[in-house]
Amino acid sequence: MLSKFIALPAALFIIAMPAAAENTSVAHDVSKFDIGGVMLGMSLAEATAAIKETYGVTDDQIRTRQSYRENVVTGDKALDGLSVETDAFEMDLSLTPKVPHDPEHPVLVSQIRLEIAGTPENVASMRERAFEKYGAPTKGSVDDPAHFRAEWCTLPADNPTASCSWSVGGKLTLEPGELHMFDSQYSDAVVEFTNSQKTVTPKF
Repeated sequence: MLSKFIALPAALFIIAMPAAAENTSVAHDVSKFDIGGVMLGMSLAEATAAIKETYGVTDDQIRTRQSYRENVVTGDKALDGLSVETDAFEMDLSLTPKVPHDPEHPVLVSQIRLEIAGTPENVASMRERAFEKYGAPTKGSVDDPAHFRAEWCTLPADNPTASCSWSVGGKLTLEPGELHMFDSQYSDAVVEFTNSQKTVTPKF
């Protein structure tokens, strides 16, 4: 955990329900969720604008990462990440090429991670605001204030003890001091596109 971070007021998270929430199996459309105004599927410009508006950061505080390999969708070494780090929080976005290719907005947000210092006060504040913002989690237990994991997903798994990793669509995960949102549909689209470019004649 990021020990340099300071203790934070609850209002910072932009994110009550009783503390205990276990295996509720409530389905959520995670595609409508946001973390600090950033939603999965946003373009780089939209995500950057949302971060600046929510957290008041400047352009020089926002760092981008470029892929080392040429991407088959974009035809170049597209950006594959964006991050912001302050004394209060760290946010990291994974960027994935948009399929079909959009020259004006070639990449989109496929994964969002928000991390704060794991002090008891910060952890309790983030947990409370997550339930307030997103509602009852689909899976998980948060009885232990120091060790818990709650998940929101589109379709609850048939097995009440299974995680949302077996669900269809996006998933939001809350752990002490960390929120993480992900949807595999964006990377799956890139894989499908890549495979469609590999036409071969089988030889036996």
